[in-house]
Amino acid sequence: MILKTGNAQAEIEPLGAYVASWTIGDKPIFFQKTVLSGKTRGGCHLCFPNFDNGDQYGLPNHGYARLVDWQIVKNTPNSVELEIIRENDLVPAEYRNLEANLIYKLAETSLEMTLKVKNNGAESLNLDPAFHPYFNNDAPLYVIHQQNLPVTLVWSDNLGNYFCAEPTANGKSFSGDNTPNIIKQGEENLYQIRISL
Repeated sequence: MILKTGNAQAEIEPLGAYVASWTIGDKPIFFQKTVLSGKTRGGCHLCFPNFDNGDQYGLPNHGYARLVDWQIVKNTPNSVELEIIRENDLVPAEYRNLEANLIYKLAETSLEMTLKVKNNGAESLNLDPAFHPYFNNDAPLYVIHQQNLPVTLVWSDNLGNYFCAEPTANGKSFSGDNTPNIIKQGEENLYQIRISL
């Protein structure tokens, strides 16, 4: 689906809730989503429920959210709300009670991404999400405003004209001896970034 406002446009894919592209006029802010050397690169995706390698918790690297379908809850010409479809073999049983809604809101010079999460299960769950934008190296100057995502990691594999500045809830908390944050039974959390030119 395409979001538009003024000269700004963003393409959203329900599979993985990806932002496949974001442009303002003829200027690409995000590197266009594509496959390079057999790997999906570009756009922006949500890392959920974990940012890094989650093998020891039965989770894939960057979580399962980018691998499953999301359904559209509501949309307008410049915004869309999606809800993760949790009944999927890629979602571990204990995480199927973890609701996640993702709202994208496009303005003429900004893109806002809001993740709302609620634990409807009987147990606490490890939870440290992140956003994974691929910025075009030639993008105009921008500022990232972050809510409940205090640790930003910068990375590139130099396969294309991009780099990633990734706002995370707790860095690489699912790897090694690090300790993830938890979301308790009945708890609701909100995570947000707004990228403004």
